[in-house]
Amino acid sequence: MNFFQGIIDVYGDNSLDLDEAWDQGVRAILHQTSAGLYRVDTKYAARKAAALKKGFLWCGYHLLSAEDFEKQLDAFLTIENGSDPRIALALDWESTQAGTILFADLRKCVISFNKRMSWYPLLYGGWTIRETSELEAGDPVLAKCPLWYQRYKSTPDAIPTKTWPTYTLWQFDDEKRNFGAPPPSVLPGADWNRFAGTFEDLRKTWPFRGSAAQHAPATAFVANSQNPAAGLSPTSFGSRLVSIAIDEWRFFGKQTYDIDNHVEHAGHKEGEDGWYQRVGRYWLEGVMLNGLDGRDHGTPWSAAFISWVERTAGAGQRFRYSSQHSVYISQAIRDLKQKREEAGYWCWRLNELKPSVGDLVCWARQSGIDYDHQNNGDYAGHCDIVVAVAASEVEVIGGNVGDSVTRRPLRLDQNGYLVGGEHGGETLFGLMQNRIA
Repeated sequence: MNFFQGIIDVYGDNSLDLDEAWDQGVRAILHQTSAGLYRVDTKYAARKAAALKKGFLWCGYHLLSAEDFEKQLDAFLTIENGSDPRIALALDWESTQAGTILFADLRKCVISFNKRMSWYPLLYGGWTIRETSELEAGDPVLAKCPLWYQRYKSTPDAIPTKTWPTYTLWQFDDEKRNFGAPPPSVLPGADWNRFAGTFEDLRKTWPFRGSAAQHAPATAFVANSQNPAAGLSPTSFGSRLVSIAIDEWRFFGKQTYDIDNHVEHAGHKEGEDGWYQRVGRYWLEGVMLNGLDGRDHGTPWSAAFISWVERTAGAGQRFRYSSQHSVYISQAIRDLKQKREEAGYWCWRLNELKPSVGDLVCWARQSGIDYDHQNNGDYAGHCDIVVAVAASEVEVIGGNVGDSVTRRPLRLDQNGYLVGGEHGGETLFGLMQNRIA
């Protein structure tokens, strides 16, 4: 198995040479923001700015004490409010000069964090993790936190596997460097960590807000007698695809339309600070285009969003990534006609296939386009991801809908097929069957 161990954690009392760290292969840094109600790390902000500029992955962590945990969260989330999509957040559960937070209070703290942020933090622990009987028995709340596990040994043993099957990050060596990290003279004081995967795997997972392996999607997958394929295994590609889409919708503030395409709840917009950068990530990582972000209001980013979700979920070579929906829609139509078994998607007419979770619905945004008239795959189009299926409607999520990531319902007819035709100035004409799922 591949392990990436270019991950260090530090706090203000440690020296930190970013150039040396980069030269040593470090690509991710976890840095303390604060401890209890008694310490704010004064070096955090400047180090974060310099590290992000240099290209490091970054995480801020708060050391919990036995003091009032709500006040601690207030302090932590004042330093890092979660608006920067590049930054992971973690809670550190160990001994402090102001005592060790009790398990019951830690649990309440995690629940409060989730209510405030709508996602779960990384949770760091060592002896606290190993010596808590409730975790040994299995705890459904803390199980939703990706585990940052401290164990200075050659193997990460004694993980309470009824709560966490395995770690997300493993802190395997401290400043003594006895278990395989560089010698103490290299980045003195830093602890070293491993990730079970390549750096590319880590980069795709960071900042751990949308990892299907760590927490379930916000919407249950619905199966029914008309469409038994609508439910998905939680480990399937389709499940990952939907989980990532839902997490992006939540990140953008859960913008929601009703069945008639009216706004029920407004979310964050593409040009807002903290969100325009996310659109830039869709462009860069989805379709490999640099220099675009959410401030480029005249350039539609919905296809870059779909491509990013597909790539992040692990579609590999089975999806034709493009900044134009029509490219992969037309490809999927051709793949169906040619019965290309290796193709990740086949595009069907709406009356030929009932939608399933993980499929893509296909729209035309210009006249003269339908399933049989594709203009050689060059036209203004749109796609959304099916994230839930019920008896009379499906729910879909798409990017650049109302300048945000938006969730909306679409009607099904009495036989369970999508109702085509014009919806809000767009024409629904096709369904791309997710064959990877």
